[in-house]
Amino acid sequence: MYLISAYFDEHVTKGLQRLIDNIAKETGNTYMIENNIPPHLTISSFETRKPDNLKEEFMKLNKIGAGEINIFSIGQFLPYVMYATPVWTNI
Repeated sequence: MYLISAYFDEHVTKGLQRLIDNIAKETGNTYMIENNIPPHLTISSFETRKPDNLKEEFMKLNKIGAGEINIFSIGQFLPYVMYATPVWTNI
């Protein structure tokens, strides 16, 4: 499986990590901490038997510029994942 993920700057990562730590303390759900998964946004996930064919598609991602991400809603994939639904505004 291949994932396209976006990571945050140091300031945002620290804030989100504090939230992850607090949630783990309150709920006992330590999956993210135990597996050293940093705060991130998974933009896409897919499988392929021919990863060489993906190079051209990945190159298109270079055209994505800076933008602002606003959180639209929060949800959960049971039992381990809480997620925030982002809305990206290209600047």
